[in-house]
Amino acid sequence: MRILIADDEPATRAVVRRVLMRHFPCEVTEVDNGLDALDRLAQTPHSLVLLDVRMALMNGVETLRAIRGHARTAHLPVIMMTGSTDEQIVREIVSLGVSDYVLKPVRPGVIVERVARIAADLNPAKTPQARTPRPSGAPIRLTPASRILLVDGNQDFAYLFREVVGTQARLYETASGIDALRMHLTEPFDAVFVGSDLGMFGHEDLTQKLRHSGSGHRLSVVRVLPPGVAPKRRDADLYDAVIPRTFVAATLRTALAGLTGTAAASRALATMMPSLRMLALAAIEDVAAQALGSAVLITDAPSSIPPAGLEATGRITLNHPELRGLELSVLVSRRSASALTGRFRKVAVEALEPEEATVGVVGVASLLAERIAGALSSEGYGAQTASGITVESSRWSPGRGGHGIAMQVLTRPAGVTFRLTLRGLSASERAVA
Repeated sequence: MRILIADDEPATRAVVRRVLMRHFPCEVTEVDNGLDALDRLAQTPHSLVLLDVRMALMNGVETLRAIRGHARTAHLPVIMMTGSTDEQIVREIVSLGVSDYVLKPVRPGVIVERVARIAADLNPAKTPQARTPRPSGAPIRLTPASRILLVDGNQDFAYLFREVVGTQARLYETASGIDALRMHLTEPFDAVFVGSDLGMFGHEDLTQKLRHSGSGHRLSVVRVLPPGVAPKRRDADLYDAVIPRTFVAATLRTALAGLTGTAAASRALATMMPSLRMLALAAIEDVAAQALGSAVLITDAPSSIPPAGLEATGRITLNHPELRGLELSVLVSRRSASALTGRFRKVAVEALEPEEATVGVVGVASLLAERIAGALSSEGYGAQTASGITVESSRWSPGRGGHGIAMQVLTRPAGVTFRLTLRGLSASERAVA
């Protein structure tokens, strides 16, 4: 894999080069401006470009536009490295089709994550076998006509699954991965739930064979995770969804209900992720400057924040066939809530009544929702803010359901920290808004 780094800061290039060489089998080329970047790309094919936004001679936006305008490089993956959240720049980058972005100053862990995601799509399997088709993310239907197969060696779970699913669909069962593949090749299933203890043919091998069966039938494959086993990053590339191997009927019913739309919503949001991140960055900077009179420091991965606080939540509806909306939440500690209200109302914290602590977090959430909805509308998503922002005491948990993004924001000079999260909503979730 040949990677080009275009950045006018030698220190940034050195950090990125060191990270790439340490974690990936690659050849790295460096340039300090956009003109040289285009010259290198014209001379030698590259697999990936990491491109700074602000450079002399030709900036990153101009360079990206030139890359996209040439047939040879039109589809070349490009990761933007930027410390800017200027809304006009963000919109142009998104419209030109950036693959992903990294906030500056760059952090090694983020570089590895972004490049690994692209490298996984660039590198075909070493064997002649075609790559495993990606999950469709389409909703899983449980109807009397649906053919559903459970492959799991745990008889207690099989009994519970039979009790819950057997009344909704045509259910078939086996504890053998080999038998499961034979059954699917004989008459394809609509969905296969793949558990553990499958004999010599494990769950990953079975899933790959199922997806390569060539039946032409749309197949959904759901991973059933045993207790104590955490989902792996690879699961997102193999399975349409993941549910727990639970022995509680209510928990199983809840997990199955989520499959009717959540998997599709997660896939749709993952597709939007680079542009959504950048639009959110621009909205944060805009709201902080105009409403709080503050500059901001934003990080991708949230650092620690006091778990008990106030959380303001709102919803943005979207005109999208699978992703019906976004849930936006702003979480702030109780101490920071008062400081946020003081900045929002431009009064001293000491002058506030205790019950006024929620004003700032609600105001910030409302403004962020409006800015993000407006930006998404301009991208063709028909976004609108739903009525009302709710606020309640919260103990934020990283295990909350749904696919989304999280950013931590530190306002300067106020020193107020809050966390913004955006989570994709399926059609069923929006209905209860």
